Amino acid sequence: MNLNNTSTSFPILSNSTNSLNLFNNFNGHQFPFDYLILQIILFLFTLISIFMNSIIVGTTIYSNQLKEHCHMLIATESGCNALLQFNRWIPFFLALTDINFISLYKCFWLQILPLFVSLIGTGLILVIGIERLICIAFPLWLA
Repeated sequence: MNLNNTSTSFPILSNSTNSLNLFNNFNGHQFPFDYLILQIILFLFTLISIFMNSIIVGTTIYSNQLKEHCHMLIATESGCNALLQFNRWIPFFLALTDINFISLYKCFWLQILPLFVSLIGTGLILVIGIERLICIAFPLWLA
């Protein structure tokens, strides 16, 4: 793809001054109504996901049969996923308030917790996989 061509099908990738200055082009304009509907649908899915992940965490905490290593790791990963879902709330509230842009400073503080827990959750998936592999490869070792 030639990035020097101004007639590209991706206006953000073109070199024209109109597309490089997104802040001046879109600041102060309302979001389209279909974008707001999309954000509402994503927000509802987010609420369902937070609720379901919280059920996994609560069940693991209150059940006496789910106190093994793997169950604790899965509950921790579900808790991380529940916290990660809060990053979908930011575009929803921005769409509701018609704020098209926020500063990088605000964006950093709004995204640092979801980014941190997503990295922890991804690492926990690897740890769960290795723990399950050890349980299958050496069943008498962990018994």
